[in-house]
Amino acid sequence: PLRYDHAEASETDITRAEALAEADIIITGVPGDGFPLVQAEEIASHALCVNFSSSRNFSPEAEARARLFVPRVGPMTTAICMRNALRLYKHFHAARVR
Repeated sequence: PLRYDHAEASETDITRAEALAEADIIITGVPGDGFPLVQAEEIASHALCVNFSSSRNFSPEAEARARLFVPRVGPMTTAICMRNALRLYKHFHAARVR
């Protein structure tokens, strides 16, 4: 997993299990069936979980354990999120160049 501090990504040695156990928000977006589903025992009961993919990324037990579970984000929401991410990136890097 990547760790983000002040919008800077860095590699980390944290395992998937450690990252999921510590996370308050878990967003998945793996568009394939080969991804090992996030299991209930991997997440905290207070976690907010969002499946950002058309494929299932969480087990049914994980969906039930999460404090809030969003089963799928629609294509328009995805497009707007990507647009906003690109704008944030552009604005962040433009500010650093000045």
